[in-house]
Amino acid sequence: MAMEGIWAWDKDAKVWRKLLCDADGKLIISDADPFTVVQDTPEDLKHLPHGYYAVGGTYLPLAVDVEGRLRIVSAIIGGLGDLDDVTLAALVDGHFLSYSAGLGYWQNRLLSDSDIPADIARDAEVTADIATHASDLDAHTKHYLELLRVGEYIPYTIVGGYGISQTAMVANTIYAVPFLVARPITVDRIAISVQGPDAGKSAVLGIYNNGDNLYPGTLIASSGGEISVAAVNVQAVVIDISLTRGLYWLAVVSNGTPSIRLVSRAVVPILGLNATFTQYNSGWTVGHVYDSSLPSPFTAAGSFQTQDAKFLVALRIASLD
Repeated sequence: MAMEGIWAWDKDAKVWRKLLCDADGKLIISDADPFTVVQDTPEDLKHLPHGYYAVGGTYLPLAVDVEGRLRIVSAIIGGLGDLDDVTLAALVDGHFLSYSAGLGYWQNRLLSDSDIPADIARDAEVTADIATHASDLDAHTKHYLELLRVGEYIPYTIVGGYGISQTAMVANTIYAVPFLVARPITVDRIAISVQGPDAGKSAVLGIYNNGDNLYPGTLIASSGGEISVAAVNVQAVVIDISLTRGLYWLAVVSNGTPSIRLVSRAVVPILGLNATFTQYNSGWTVGHVYDSSLPSPFTAAGSFQTQDAKFLVALRIASLD
């Protein structure tokens, strides 16, 4: 049977039937026996119009693309091999169709650096530029909160303040001061400076996450520990804590009344003014019966510290992350 002509798929009989025009110009099914065509069209594409591929001896489904052109359905292109001057391999993510003057035909292949015009940055170049910018972050931002020296102790962010002095702690009272982290860092020490020792007494240091309405929340696990306040010295706890950008609270509590360093009239102006507009609120205090630990979450219903007395609890910067 000749293959030329127009054919339609009979989905009930699952065969191809040849179409003819009768004397009145109507399209009819030929009286010839149905002819089963060898082709690889998936069942869900057999309803589409097909065209005969003489080289391969198969019928292939056709569809109109968005630009109105009649094309072979791409789902079966992988089985075509070479079509005269067009080379189409199996479709792969990242492939595109391009004409090779050297080879003399169209082909689908992966994009390479040579395909990108010289004035367009490549991924590797963009990535390198970003890495260079990130490695020199301090020089670009120029924000003093991000300018941190590795290996040094950093206290809470001080605005104002006219001198470092010392004063006695109240026993069984937690003091918490704000600590602003403007860039990711890792800290390896938390410390206070004892100036008036209290024999046989201790203190506990720790870092709290920020909670609701600028009040200390949960204690960061392993962010501190117990130290002696029985001698004049900088007393530190070895830690290994990574902090992301945000607000934290540095806390200290003692079962004694040691005098430790503080900065007078220093403040991080985030807690507002006192009721008489005479001082800034600079931190929190709350009662806590000493038990060699800090509570988590922070004990509720604390009171404001004032700018005239804020104890220096400091963190040592191990790395800028």
